Amino acid sequence: MVLTLNNLAEKYGCLPSQALSNGTTLDLFVLDVSTKWYHYQKGLEAGAPPETVPRPNTEELKAMLKRVRNEK
Repeated sequence: MVLTLNNLAEKYGCLPSQALSNGTTLDLFVLDVSTKWYHYQKGLEAGAPPETVPRPNTEELKAMLKRVRNEK
């Protein structure tokens, strides 16, 4: 939790106490996605094959599509 708060504060250029009082779950979501993307890119640069990144199978993709279409 403390490292996440520190990373969030660094990203926004504010104090951790400001990030704690003003941050939302969207900020945490964006931080999580950007961190995963950063590590994915670094893995590719280091020569890790893209297959090491978990990918949904066809059934999972169909379920995701069905959920999205039903939410409209």
